[in-house]
Amino acid sequence: MRKLLAPLILIIMFQTALSFSAGLHTFDQSASPDDPARFQVDISGVEQAGTFRATVSGPHLQRFYVGNVVSLESGENGTIPIEVTPEEEAIQQRYGFTVFVREVTSENIQELSGSYFVERQRDIRFLSISHPDQVKPGDDMTVSTTVQSISGTTIKDYRLEYSVFNRTLERTSSPIIPGGERRISFNIEVPSMSPGDFNSSLRLFAEGELQHAENRTVEIADVRDVRRYRNFTDGFMIYSESAGISNNGNTEVEESLNISYPGYLSPVVSFSEDPDNVTDTGEGETAVWSTVLAPGESFSAEMTVSYWIPVLFVLLSLLSVYGVRKLGDDFRFTKSVESESGELKISMEVRNRSRKTVHDIRVKEFIPDIADVVTDFEMAHPEVRKTSSGTELEWEIGDLKPGESSILQYRVAPRVEVEGGVELRPAELFVEGEKRKSTDRKKN
Repeated sequence: MRKLLAPLILIIMFQTALSFSAGLHTFDQSASPDDPARFQVDISGVEQAGTFRATVSGPHLQRFYVGNVVSLESGENGTIPIEVTPEEEAIQQRYGFTVFVREVTSENIQELSGSYFVERQRDIRFLSISHPDQVKPGDDMTVSTTVQSISGTTIKDYRLEYSVFNRTLERTSSPIIPGGERRISFNIEVPSMSPGDFNSSLRLFAEGELQHAENRTVEIADVRDVRRYRNFTDGFMIYSESAGISNNGNTEVEESLNISYPGYLSPVVSFSEDPDNVTDTGEGETAVWSTVLAPGESFSAEMTVSYWIPVLFVLLSLLSVYGVRKLGDDFRFTKSVESESGELKISMEVRNRSRKTVHDIRVKEFIPDIADVVTDFEMAHPEVRKTSSGTELEWEIGDLKPGESSILQYRVAPRVEVEGGVELRPAELFVEGEKRKSTDRKKN
């Protein structure tokens, strides 16, 4: 037992000999992500040579820098620097920390306490931003942000502004407790604009003061949207065909338009616009127009064929037409067009002027694809059929007694502005499946 006591006494004496004093000196207690708080561990009273290390236990979201170990001889003094840098998410308030100073070989430890105050240049910040890089005209663009309070108190008065495409939108949300987050979104319909890069900005305010600002760039992509239409009118002694093209995209386009016809009709063919070129295809001739259209612009051309027939056939045609017109005179068939709030209101009247009841009466109408039919019909509801070149409407009137009439109405919304107004084809009246009469062509 005595043999064990002797070494134990030597160990206790050795550890006592390695005693030292430690203190914490404060240089700067204010800390921010850009400017750390600064402290220094002072080691003195070293009675025997040794190596000293400092470690720190501190709060979450703080970065501590501790200097290297120091080796001191008996009677020497030493220092170990300590710096504290808060993370971006750290809340503005006072924090405490503990420093453990130990002699490496003896594990002799001294515990020191310190504190610092996190200062922020803002009370609220952007935590994340979701912003599209590219959009197209007509898209619904969504911009989402998550904001976070880094204030030491609840934030009640705050707002977020988003500016893009010469517009500024504003949003706010419920109060945010210290460290809390809120998700705020904006939905914007992308206007019709030329391709290019556009700047946007997000600005976050609290208590009326700007807290955080971020800029982004969004690209409006090229959109090529070229639409074509073609209409035909086959009247007495005259045939006409019109073709058109419109640029509904956001970039300039170079396009061509063509109308073909049998070569033997060349002497009786005329055009509303002189074609840039007429080519012989071997099966006929084709008139070609070349045009450059800016966004929103359109171009159209019309071909008219006037038939000259020998006198005998003309007389027979006149007699035939006279007979058809005689049958058509049993009816009054008219069409009128009115402009209302950017739309066209078309009214048609069918009146039986004969002395007998007429059965199975139908009216057919065709609207080219330069206008959309408003399907909320105020009167009789027609059968609606979509085609590649427009919309067909057909009303089934049924029977009309002598003197009776039927009124038909519908509306159309022009897709593009047409110089001189929208021209509507004649409506057609059918009795028992046979065409009896047509209205005149109308323009708004």
